[in-house]
Amino acid sequence: MSKRFRNAIAAQGGACNALALSNALTDAIREVRAENASERDCAACKLIAHQLSFLLNVATLELEPNAYTAAMTRCEEYVAGAAAFERGAMIPDRDTASESFRDGFMTAACRRFQ
Repeated sequence: MSKRFRNAIAAQGGACNALALSNALTDAIREVRAENASERDCAACKLIAHQLSFLLNVATLELEPNAYTAAMTRCEEYVAGAAAFERGAMIPDRDTASESFRDGFMTAACRRFQ
């Protein structure tokens, strides 16, 4: 039996490790492509992706108003801030930066310039 099908069954059994699921999905896609098939048509790929989507609460992007826009804005702010940091630009301090900009890595970056 193919590894991807075993992984798909295990995923649907309640897998809760997003990194392991993403690795399993990557492996499954590689396996499918090695067979000259499409991952879009692979039941195992779909089941692994389904469990990963559940863990990451992807449904909120479709169901909650503004959730997609908020996620995109946060990523865009992070990328812009990281690029500025790499160029050595001054990063706004915690009082002037937006809340999403301050989260995570950028909080540490801001502290370096204070």
